[in-house]
Amino acid sequence: LFHYESILDQRPNWNPDWAIVDGAGYIDWVELGENDVWYVASNKYVVRLHQIDPKMLAVLRGQSSVSSAPVSPPVFSVVRSASARDASRHTLTRHRGPVLPELRSGGGFTLVVSFKAEEVRGAELLMSALSTVTAVIDEEPSDETITKGYSITVTAEGEFKLNVTDGFDLSFEWSTDSKCTQNIWDGRVHTVSFIVDGGPLVVSVVVDDALCDGGDQLPEGWAYVPALGEIGGAEIEIADRFKEPGNKGELLAFNVYDKALFTTEAIGLGRHIAKGGIAGKQGGGARHEDL
Repeated sequence: LFHYESILDQRPNWNPDWAIVDGAGYIDWVELGENDVWYVASNKYVVRLHQIDPKMLAVLRGQSSVSSAPVSPPVFSVVRSASARDASRHTLTRHRGPVLPELRSGGGFTLVVSFKAEEVRGAELLMSALSTVTAVIDEEPSDETITKGYSITVTAEGEFKLNVTDGFDLSFEWSTDSKCTQNIWDGRVHTVSFIVDGGPLVVSVVVDDALCDGGDQLPEGWAYVPALGEIGGAEIEIADRFKEPGNKGELLAFNVYDKALFTTEAIGLGRHIAKGGIAGKQGGGARHEDL
């Protein structure tokens, strides 16, 4: 967003504790023309004008019909081969994945899981990119070790959960909600995309072609995340199918993007995969491996 602010914000008697007076409010939308939309947030002292990026508007207007993978390919892609999909045994495959961008520097990433499943009765670990390394404290070597990286699990309630940690004091987790996942246990191809954006420092999740809005469990479909530094994630173990008793499902693909996808891009990717497309094959450049 392009941001303009009144000079009144610099007044000497401004006080950030005056929440009622200085909080954003009285929002109006102004459309001056195609792809020229502004919103105005004002209160008794300040008027702020925000122009929405025209490129973002163009993407939003195409959301209802987009059904293609993002133009920028994933930096890592694992696809389960057709010959392996008939196997009944559970196996873990190890892969060398990318180091995730640092959120504290404004970077972001998107983790995309494609699967088919019919039933979940117990918690299931789908993949783990957690690694134990020697800690560096105050830029000095140490005998201490830390575990950093990320993991994606399915809970006993049938929700997908992402856990991310830098191995020190900063970590976060985020899950789908039942409103988004109530229809995915039907044996068809579905896609879950976790989007982590280090600009505004937020996480959200898209299931197929819908942004999870929190349902009845949460007030909104996003959350603030801490400004994590080095996350790692280069050593990945991926399960090819669900193994816990009573669980019936298999993983079809896992893709990593080294940026936070637009919600619309994740929606298009979900539709693309549902039609049989493979994200890692789009545009080239992705490191592609078999699961």
